[in-house]
Amino acid sequence: MKGYGVIEPGKSGWMETEKPVAGPMDAICRPIAVAPCSSDIHVMHGSAIGNRILGHECVAEVVEVGNLVTKFKPGEIVVVPCNTPNWEEPLSR
Repeated sequence: MKGYGVIEPGKSGWMETEKPVAGPMDAICRPIAVAPCSSDIHVMHGSAIGNRILGHECVAEVVEVGNLVTKFKPGEIVVVPCNTPNWEEPLSR
């Protein structure tokens, strides 16, 4: 599959990448709209070596979930934030 990312510091473009496989607590999502953030800019301008996919904040459709995922299902539209919460821990108030 194709992903847009850093080919080498300062150079971005489309690259071939392996199709992800969902682990037991994972969700595979198809981005609908991405929102580049400051970390993408830092990565693009040298804070990482090449071959890194950009766009980790997005609105996406869930296409596959792991066997332990119960709060999301394929076909749902979700917001993917920059931080991934631990859905199993209760919120502290």
